[in-house]
Amino acid sequence: MRHLLLIAALTSVGLVPTDHSTDASAAAASTTPVATLSRFAVDENPVSASAAMDHALRGAVRAEFPTNAVRIRLGSPTITDVSPEQREIQVHGRLLFDTSDAWVGFNLTALYDVAEGSAAATKLAFDAPAVAESKTDLALAQRLGAETSRRLQQEFANQPARIDIEQVQVRPTGPYLAVLADGHADFGTDGRTVATVRALYDPVQERWLRVDYELGDGNTGS
Repeated sequence: MRHLLLIAALTSVGLVPTDHSTDASAAAASTTPVATLSRFAVDENPVSASAAMDHALRGAVRAEFPTNAVRIRLGSPTITDVSPEQREIQVHGRLLFDTSDAWVGFNLTALYDVAEGSAAATKLAFDAPAVAESKTDLALAQRLGAETSRRLQQEFANQPARIDIEQVQVRPTGPYLAVLADGHADFGTDGRTVATVRALYDPVQERWLRVDYELGDGNTGS
């Protein structure tokens, strides 16, 4: 009790030092500028709240272009809980191919594995005019049929396999062509199944930047 009274007395005359570190920190924080990021940031400045998630999303996009070097810009993602282990992520971004100076917009939907910190793209679509503005290119459709058949044969090497393109829509996206096609995958005596193909074509260098096909049974290849 005597000790408490002594402290009270010293405090009343200002002899007990007070800790101003908390106040000083608060004052400094109030004057420290808050760093902000633009809607799009370059690779070195991820915009996701989670660095692991941002890294995983970039990896999912790069996996769609295994033969091309790309730079990626991502906007702020929309995250939906699918399960305790998985999140569905939707994000708009832009990418730059190694041989171009034109950024191309895209929308990505991906599944993110929380425990592994990895993501896999479930849908990637490029910014392009509405379907009503699309056009059909028969020569490009033939090239797409040949390219998808080549890739399908690599995936199903032990049996006949080809993709017959029946309908195709071609839409400009920057300097490239976004291609959406429907047809059938033919496996000889094993039958046929519907096939949907999404691709990105560089008409200047005459090369496919991305070819992704989805078969009727849910199998995909690229």
